[in-house]
Amino acid sequence: MLGFSSDAGDSARAPRTHRSRRSLLRTSAGLGTALLAGGTLTGCSGRTSGTVRVRMWSWLTGTDQYVAAFNSSQRDVRVDLSVIAAGTSGGYAQQTNAIRAHNAPDILHVEYQALPQIATTGGLRDLSADVDDLADGFLPAAWQSVRPGGKTWAVPMDFCPMAFFYRKDLFDRAGIEVPRTWEEFRRAASAVRTADRGARITTFPLNDGAFFAGMACQAGDPCWDIAGNAWRVGIDGAGTMRVGEYWQDMVFSRLAARDATGTQSWISAMHHGRTFHPENPRPSATSSGACTAPPPRRKRAIPRHAWSGTTTSE
Repeated sequence: MLGFSSDAGDSARAPRTHRSRRSLLRTSAGLGTALLAGGTLTGCSGRTSGTVRVRMWSWLTGTDQYVAAFNSSQRDVRVDLSVIAAGTSGGYAQQTNAIRAHNAPDILHVEYQALPQIATTGGLRDLSADVDDLADGFLPAAWQSVRPGGKTWAVPMDFCPMAFFYRKDLFDRAGIEVPRTWEEFRRAASAVRTADRGARITTFPLNDGAFFAGMACQAGDPCWDIAGNAWRVGIDGAGTMRVGEYWQDMVFSRLAARDATGTQSWISAMHHGRTFHPENPRPSATSSGACTAPPPRRKRAIPRHAWSGTTTSE
């Protein structure tokens, strides 16, 4: 969960109750793996008739069911959920604008890779004193991802290591072996084109930089980190350039599609076998026969880092 500074909310709201806020943070952490998301907590929450009311923004399908279950479990805290656009579809802009206008909700939904961007608004509250004793209950990589700058700004809610989803039925039908290295992946992509000129092995997503950033992390060259008290940003490192050259060749050689993911046309391509390997597949989009495998890697092992997932802010 992310926390806003004490002046992030409406100053006219009722006084805060630290015990209730801490209780909600810890409860949210417990629900995290089921929610597939996380939340941030502002410094202010409203109190009505003895009940603390907490405002939450989220775009995740099914969050309303978890909120309803939480609200029915006790009477001390009530969560008021508002559904917003997904982060890459305008949700992040809505969040940062609300923070700057001092009209943000108490809980936000943010992906790990977007947490530094939200944190730079200066509207988040340091939650270290509230939740750092929970660290042992999370994977080290997940906990590290919510602590940019050495302070805890969020509580992990899910963890999504990169995996290779593929249509087993299509690979079997075309007689193509599942690739285990990036060299094999390119050969498999060529074999897909040979089997069906209208099909591609995967899509390079034009609407989500998380895919490319995750590949850069896998190459041991994250696009940003922290050096001392300052951000260190670099997009021209050796690993990043190697990733860029690989995917540029895949796209220019027409071995990978170049479309926005999550769209109806993208989903249709998977349903109709025009995409053998969906990038970031949704449960509703993967047809029967979908399987997973570790992401391809080079013949010589390269460092691999966790990338995707969400937190309770979020």
